[in-house]
Amino acid sequence: MAFIVLLVILVVVALQFPAAQDFAARKASGYLQDKIGTEVRIGKFRTDWRNAISLDDVYLEDQKGDTLLAVGHLGVNIDLWALTKSQINVKSVELNDGTVGITRTLPDSTFNFDYITAAFATGDTTTAPVDTASAGFQYNIGDARLTNIRLRYDDQVEGMAVKTRVGELAVNMDAVDVDASTYRIDQAALRNTRIDIVQSKNAPRTRP
Repeated sequence: MAFIVLLVILVVVALQFPAAQDFAARKASGYLQDKIGTEVRIGKFRTDWRNAISLDDVYLEDQKGDTLLAVGHLGVNIDLWALTKSQINVKSVELNDGTVGITRTLPDSTFNFDYITAAFATGDTTTAPVDTASAGFQYNIGDARLTNIRLRYDDQVEGMAVKTRVGELAVNMDAVDVDASTYRIDQAALRNTRIDIVQSKNAPRTRP
């Protein structure tokens, strides 16, 4: 037990240095790429292991070689130690230069990210019993700021194509409770944003 504690401390101390953080980013990229079989890149990873995590130049490719996810910069100001107390305290989130491309094609009707879910599937179909007596996480979410975000959604099954560009979105959360599906926003500002929606199929008729 003492050896495990010492090992954890050594790992945490080592990851205080940029060289070790770069090594961790390369290892994580390699592991994910081998696991899912498509290109994965994490250009830069930084953390102080107290309340700051940042990722730069993140890229994930789908099986057709198209961009599934790209992130220029993601910064999260979070109290990591609060996680041990079942608390998620996020002071701020910043996401810059992000791109998401989601497609669903015929005839297989699968999304272009389904292969990732399949790669991490355990094959165990048994469902673990839910402990309803235990308390869930407590959430304290602060500010979120997104700039230059692009979303492309192309669903050939439903006949819907959506293209969105968010120039800037700033949100201040008032209350978040994931278990109760409660998300209250105190303030929000949206600028320089455009959304294009094309529906090429009629919605199915419902019987009276």
